[in-house]
Amino acid sequence: MKAKSTDTEPLTSERAEIFFIPYEDKYIIYAPLKRLSFIGNKTLAILIAKLVKKEDIRELSERFPEAVKFIEETGILAPDPLVAYEDSQSDYLPVQTTLFLTNRCNLRCIYCYASSGEYPPVDMPVPLAKKAIDLVCDNAMNLGLTSFEIGFHGEWLLYQE
Repeated sequence: MKAKSTDTEPLTSERAEIFFIPYEDKYIIYAPLKRLSFIGNKTLAILIAKLVKKEDIRELSERFPEAVKFIEETGILAPDPLVAYEDSQSDYLPVQTTLFLTNRCNLRCIYCYASSGEYPPVDMPVPLAKKAIDLVCDNAMNLGLTSFEIGFHGEWLLYQE
């Protein structure tokens, strides 16, 4: 990730976060940080997934040039913008966090938004998880609370960190 930006250079992440959600006989292809979604057929979803994984798609791109052109025009594969945080409520102190420890999962639920198992495994670094926990713990203590909440997503028993 880029650490800082100039007025002409937007902050971006190194990869695009894209979800494939089965819908009837098609897929909702959703890139939340780009505020982009559309419905595509299975071939389009496979093509985008292969592009995200940086797989060789020469055969598919020769067979479906319109799909490749559409993908390029949407910008769905461009790096995700980092969401800028504006401190409009300086007294806001969150006392709950949700940790997405891993995208690993031993199930393949059709309703799962995370497409677990379709992409290379990604685990949250331990220092990042600790930082989030420390933040909500400190906030709870500063507010005089006796508890804070931590939620988890991903199959934490498969977490490798």
